[in-house]
Amino acid sequence: MDRFQRILVGITNTEADLYLLRYAALVARLSGAGRVCFAHVLPHGRDGLAGEGVIPARERTMAALEALVETHFTGLAPETQTVIDVLKAPLVNRSLDYAVEQEVDLVLVGHRRSLRLLARRLAMSAPCSVWMVPEKSPAAFHRILVPVDFSPHSAHALRLAVSLAHRGGAVKCCVLHVTPTEPALLHEYPDTFSQDREREELRQLVASVGAPDVQFELLFETGRNVPETILRVAAEQQADLIVIGTRGHGASAAVRLGSAAEHTIIHSRFPVLAVKEFGARLGVLESLLEKSCRPGMAWSPPSISLPPVHKGMNR
Repeated sequence: MDRFQRILVGITNTEADLYLLRYAALVARLSGAGRVCFAHVLPHGRDGLAGEGVIPARERTMAALEALVETHFTGLAPETQTVIDVLKAPLVNRSLDYAVEQEVDLVLVGHRRSLRLLARRLAMSAPCSVWMVPEKSPAAFHRILVPVDFSPHSAHALRLAVSLAHRGGAVKCCVLHVTPTEPALLHEYPDTFSQDREREELRQLVASVGAPDVQFELLFETGRNVPETILRVAAEQQADLIVIGTRGHGASAAVRLGSAAEHTIIHSRFPVLAVKEFGARLGVLESLLEKSCRPGMAWSPPSISLPPVHKGMNR
């Protein structure tokens, strides 16, 4: 996909939504989204009448969410559509179904410790990219960390990160490659872990992006646990966004960047964008069967064009 044209924002009808809505507004502006859906899932037993003359929970929630979005989701182009829905539980399954129904390119949700299961399920099962935003994350990103494994998926993630850096005014885009020190991997793939070759491949990858106005820093690390190494480097670099491709299948397939994305999303205290090049607008069943990754398919770099920021909002 060239950009995020349809975004789904999962809201909880709590104070945490204030930060998420401001962050979502930034993402929608930078990606030029034409449609943004807001969905809240009612817990079991809270979707009927509480008594005679009492407004149903769904209607009360809709009114509260409409006011919340109106106040905190601002600054969009006039042609951007916004949709608000209140759904019935179960939380994860209904969220996945709704993402397919709305044909979204991106699911953007808050991340709290109590919602780690939701984070994991969405990251690995959603038929599109997933952007996790920890509580109280500021609506800005100036240092973007992009872990790569030289697969087409990580190359796509890098291009998207560079576009975000360009439009968001990021100070630096840090491109990270982690060489695992796991003895079993080194024994099974002895030719994969040539540091000189990896450095040259990373330089070529960054050069192919072609973004002279974005500052790059190339980082090379070794570690027994790739996800933990990614999070350590993110902290050292003071990154405010991690952009990571899922289901890596390149020369360093043993690294399994897809699994690293799952772990990174669950444990990161920084916002994480897990980019899925394939799988958008497929059925949930197909996504769960991992048909969203199509081995052998020819890949061509996406041409990402993000429009300038406009003010205004169309409800």
